[in-house]
Amino acid sequence: MGRLTIVYIFAAAAVAALASTAVTHCTQRDAGADNAAASVRAEGAQTLAGRKFRTAHQNGTPITLEFAAEGYSFHGRVVNNFRGSYSIDGNNIKFGQTATTMMMGLPDAMTAEQDFFRFLEAADRFEISGDTLTLHAGGKTMVFEKAE
Repeated sequence: MGRLTIVYIFAAAAVAALASTAVTHCTQRDAGADNAAASVRAEGAQTLAGRKFRTAHQNGTPITLEFAAEGYSFHGRVVNNFRGSYSIDGNNIKFGQTATTMMMGLPDAMTAEQDFFRFLEAADRFEISGDTLTLHAGGKTMVFEKAE
């Protein structure tokens, strides 16, 4: 081996050792905060997990929203079937990008669907009271009732 190869191997080993130490240090330092935050997220997710809700748009179009029993995913239907992921921190909620089928519907139903998707994108807080789910997005709210 040449001198350059030995220097390269030594430098690569040093960088790997430093990266490992930095990751270990960060993980140890943040473990307590991460555990507390995970506990709060888990409590919020448990209140939504496996629950199905229904509401109606102001024009009467029915909307369903169902949260998976495990993990952080949701799905439902307006005109199109949709699904996506969400995250929770206490009573704060953030819906990820939503995937939908691409069927056409009546104009009022399509308007309701687009309004709902914009609302989900902006939703930032939720409340559960008995069988009622209230989602908040800025100054707007949507109230859902338990669905069978």
